[in-house]
Amino acid sequence: MPSRGAVHRTPNTWVPLDASFKQFDVTLGADLAGAIALNAQGVLDGARVGAICTPDQAQSVNAANLQASYDAFKSQAAGYLAGLGSELTVAGALGSRRIGVLDHSVFLGTLPYKTVAVGSKFAAFPEPLRWKLRYLIYANEAERGNGNAVVSYVASLPAHSGKRLTLSFAPATAADQQTLDSYLPAPHADGSPVLPAEFPPDLPSIPRRAPGAIAATSSSPANTTRSPWTARAWAPRISTR
Repeated sequence: MPSRGAVHRTPNTWVPLDASFKQFDVTLGADLAGAIALNAQGVLDGARVGAICTPDQAQSVNAANLQASYDAFKSQAAGYLAGLGSELTVAGALGSRRIGVLDHSVFLGTLPYKTVAVGSKFAAFPEPLRWKLRYLIYANEAERGNGNAVVSYVASLPAHSGKRLTLSFAPATAADQQTLDSYLPAPHADGSPVLPAEFPPDLPSIPRRAPGAIAATSSSPANTTRSPWTARAWAPRISTR
């Protein structure tokens, strides 16, 4: 990639990018505290005129004096901000912070950070650092309450990428297969597909294995029994969820 991204071509090189570290451009706002002197003690003294003050509370605070102090400060602040120009924005008055945009013409060969320390290096992610999914299937709700799963399947999150996980109930014997077949609707004479509504409502699933490997098996309960299940996710260095 001679142009390093400056000219759009067929991508053929990985470039290290790290968006987790951001530098901010900070713009200071107007210095109201430095430009306008506020006599805080004077405001407090004016509020105490005619008031009953104790270490725990204050009654009959002089609201007129407080309002007058507020109006005076508001007038001075408005005059100071007006003197900064008609183009003054809220961000210009209060200050702002934005992420600095580094728009390089080419992709840099390395990250713009200096290595301070290097921790452990791994040829592959160790188990404590892997995201995982765990599926648990129980014979009934009582067994789920006791934590006795008939099927337990655990795999890393990348192992599920682009794949489908199917739960099916397969007949245990040839006689069971014949019994199940007797419940299935007959094929249509015109070759049209069989609709889901034509299947018996008490038939929970059809044992049709999808392409792929069998992840886990178990002797299942009766086909008319509901089998509760639980899916859990493991986050690296975080408790099970």
